[in-house]
Amino acid sequence: MVFKRVPYRFTFFLLLCGCTGASHTVNDVKWRPSLPPPPTEMSKEGQRDVSLFYATRIFRGTPRWKLALHDAQKGSDALADDFSCAAGFKINTASTQSVVALIHYVKHGVRKGVSYEKHLWKRERPYVNHPGPICLPETERALLGWSYPSGHAAAGYATALTLASLLPERREALLKRGHLFGESRVICGVHWNSDILAGEEVARAYIKHEQTDPHFQALLKAAKVDLATHRRELVPPDSAECVRETKIR
Repeated sequence: MVFKRVPYRFTFFLLLCGCTGASHTVNDVKWRPSLPPPPTEMSKEGQRDVSLFYATRIFRGTPRWKLALHDAQKGSDALADDFSCAAGFKINTASTQSVVALIHYVKHGVRKGVSYEKHLWKRERPYVNHPGPICLPETERALLGWSYPSGHAAAGYATALTLASLLPERREALLKRGHLFGESRVICGVHWNSDILAGEEVARAYIKHEQTDPHFQALLKAAKVDLATHRRELVPPDSAECVRETKIR
C-alpha cells in the first residue's frame, strides 16, 4: 500500500527538486573525517589493492559479478532496492516512499564529502593502468572521475547505517549488505579496496553528523512512523533473489 500522507509526498518532491533548504552545499564538508592519503602503489596496502584487483577479475560471469552489475545501477530507487532483502521488505517509491526519500537525502548528502576528497587526492581508477575485465562499458568509465574515496561505498554504507536506525533488529544484515555494496565496486574493477574502506569511513562521519541535523531527523521520524503504521502492508522482497544474495554474503 502506498503511504498516502501528503506531507511525506511533498517532502519527497522537495528532495528531488533540491528545494528543501537542507544544509548540504558544496562547501559544507566540515563533518568529513580526516582521511589519510590513498596508499601509493608500492606501499604494502597499495600492493594489496593491486592484488585484489587482479584476484577479483575471475568473478566475471558469476553470480557475484551479476550482483555487482546490479549494485552499479544509478539512482535512489536502485540504491533502495539493493537493500530490500537485508531489510526484509521491498523498498521503493510505490510502497515505502518515505524510506526512499530518506535514502535519497543520505545519498546526496554523503557525496558532498566524497567529492571534496576525490578532488583533493586525484587517485586514478584501477583500470587506467591495469588490464582486466570491467563491468562497466567504455562510455561510462570516462564519466567516473577520481577513485578515492568511493562514492558508491559511502552512499551504500550511509544507507545501511540509516536503515539500521530504522530497523535495529536487521542491523547485522543491513551493515553486511552495505559493505557488500561497496565491495561490488572492487568486483567491477572500478575501485581499489582502500577506496571502499575510505568511503565507509566517510559514511560513518556523515551519519554521526546527521544525528543533530533537523532535516535528517524529520525524514527519519517520518520513515519510522510509516513503517510502524504500515508494517503489515509491506511487500516481501523476491525470495529467490534474497537466497542468491544470502549465499554471496
